[in-house]
Formats: sequence, C-alpha cells, structure tokens
Amino acid sequence: MASGTPSCPISRVNPPIRLDPENRPRQIVDGLHGRESVTRWRVLSYETDRTRVEFSPITGRAHRLRVHAATSIARGGIGHCIVGDVLDSNGYRRAGEVGRLVPGGRMMLHASFLAFNDPGTGERVEAGSPSPF
Repeated sequence: MASGTPSCPISRVNPPIRLDPENRPRQIVDGLHGRESVTRWRVLSYETDRTRVEFSPITGRAHRLRVHAATSIARGGIGHCIVGDVLDSNGYRRAGEVGRLVPGGRMMLHASFLAFNDPGTGERVEAGSPSPF
C-alpha cells in the first residue's frame, strides 16, 4: 500500500541502491556505488489517501521495495512511500502525503505469493497468502 497516488498506473523502476553505513539498516539510492536493483509495479486500486500497489521484485536487494517506493521520481523511484514504513518515509515524503504508522502498527507490505526452488531437493515450492489489509 503506497501513500498518495502514483502518477502512472504501471512502471518499472531501477535506481541502484547500497547500504547507508551511517544509518544501518537503511539502504539508499547511489548512482555511482549502488548495485543493480529492479522492481516492476502496478496499481491495483486507488483509495482515499493511498494506493494498493503490486510490487514484483526482479533483482534481489535488501529493502529494495521500500527504497524504490520512497525514492522520488526524479531519482528513478515511484515517489510514494509504503504506508507505515518508518525507515524510508522521512525525507522522501512529498508535501501533503501521509507516511504514518497505521492501526496495528505495521508496515502495509505483504508477500501474497512466493516461489523458489528448494535448495535441498531442487523441487519448486510455491506459497500464497491473501493480503490481510
């Protein structure tokens, strides 16, 4: 769930990210020293002050979804932080947007589907779980 209303309904973002050593575990966009990081996203529905978004991570980087959501469009991101994200909402919030904790005190990010090959057997494992919000 992203705060506000993204300007386009579907996109692919790829700002390179790296660890912020001064503010662990936070990751930051860094065009010089960052590592490749790609996320596809699309709007599922618009709500009053937030937007239900589906994120599809392409490359594996820690915290990339929250960084890509919060990073401004000018720097290659979506420009709308994940609702309840206390690490990345400060400093990236646009005027009038809400970067607050929600009832229940959780970040509004949920993995609805995961798939991977079991490292021991090589078998494909898939699991799904509907969003609780």
